[in-house]
Amino acid sequence: NVNMVTAFMIGQHVMDRLFRADENYEITPSLATEHEWVDDTTLRVKIRDDVDFSNGQHMTADDVVYSIKRACTMSQSAATFEYFDGEGTVKVDDYTVDIKLKSPYPNAMKVLAGGRGAIVCKSAIEEMGEDAYGRTPVGSGKFIVTNWSAGDRIELTRNDNYWGDKPAYKDLTFRIITENASRTIEVETAGADIAFNVTADDVKRLEENPDVNVILDTSSTMNHIVINTVNFDTLKDPKVRQAMHMALDMDAIVQVAFKGYATVASSLAPDKATDFTAVGPTAYDPEGAKALIADSGFDTSTPIVLQIYKNEQIQAMAEIIANMWTAIGLNVNIEILDRATLVTNNSAGQTPMCITTVTASDGNIESVFRQWEKPGTGFTEDQDLIDRIKAAKGIMDDAERAAAYAELQKECWDLNIVIPIAVAQNVFATRTYIQNFTFHPDNTPDLSVITFG
Repeated sequence: NVNMVTAFMIGQHVMDRLFRADENYEITPSLATEHEWVDDTTLRVKIRDDVDFSNGQHMTADDVVYSIKRACTMSQSAATFEYFDGEGTVKVDDYTVDIKLKSPYPNAMKVLAGGRGAIVCKSAIEEMGEDAYGRTPVGSGKFIVTNWSAGDRIELTRNDNYWGDKPAYKDLTFRIITENASRTIEVETAGADIAFNVTADDVKRLEENPDVNVILDTSSTMNHIVINTVNFDTLKDPKVRQAMHMALDMDAIVQVAFKGYATVASSLAPDKATDFTAVGPTAYDPEGAKALIADSGFDTSTPIVLQIYKNEQIQAMAEIIANMWTAIGLNVNIEILDRATLVTNNSAGQTPMCITTVTASDGNIESVFRQWEKPGTGFTEDQDLIDRIKAAKGIMDDAERAAAYAELQKECWDLNIVIPIAVAQNVFATRTYIQNFTFHPDNTPDLSVITFG
């Protein structure tokens, strides 16, 4: 998830989209100049006629049509573009496109404004191939990729032929520093101007540094526990899962694991998501949890496995959670996997229980429910529930859709298949001479607007 978000954040500086979503998820034009809904499934978009890609190729409707078709078929974006009809999307004239949907879909423009909605250069991909294009992308954005050293840095330079307002500076370098302390030291010593994903342990020290500003705001990402009841039988009993939820003191978890830089989750979705409804939190009641376990007849000697990936905050969370479950008599073991293995296994429904994250990408609540739609992932086999989750995405009336999602949030919360923990804060540190740093809940700030003072 971190790698994908980072890719989107870097990508937005190189590749333009038809629309932009600001920090409040309000949609504004980018490459698009006008748009209208011709009917419930046809979005007509007029695009700028003064845009060139970084290779000098002029952008036309052909590039937009190609980009939509590509997004509908690529594995990284096909699920997000599931409502889009790539084959039905057509060029009307050189600067007008009819984007077709398979059925009415209220979040179409949010998807087009999101990380997977980049408009690519058709001729460049056809000439270079996908792999080469991925390493040296040709975009119409404010910056051009000049160097990519895998695992070290990505270097960009200003696109002086950009069609809009140009950045106030020339070079933008993203350095990949995976060790948390090293990342913090770099901004403290002016080795970097901005540090992303500052850990809670470092915030207070940075706040005391007169040369550093710390910027915090609520993110669109939530940590939660996922219990696989489809492919594993251990925790099929709903009373046991309810007891496990009741046994968790979420306030304590936030204070210890997040050092207070998070809020206790009150739904399956972060509160930044559209159609969010608070349905929790579940009251901390360890004695009630013990009674539920006793009533269920669950064999408390049964090993319960909680899988996590190696991360200081996740490990702290897991240890607190395991201790709280042990306190109600459960036999809990923590298994630490590498991140890629855990993510792959969880997507394939092969983790019995894990701590992971979910992001309401582009503020879109449906991304929180996407795993619920796939029985193979281990969330649910209830076809009626799956059908209602799928149907909610296509409800065009705002009030009706909000009501449907409110019902789904409550129903899924009560299943305790997913136990939401906390919505983290995004934490950035900048040198004090950095101005106009604009927070974005998706952790994708637009660095092109930064000035120096």
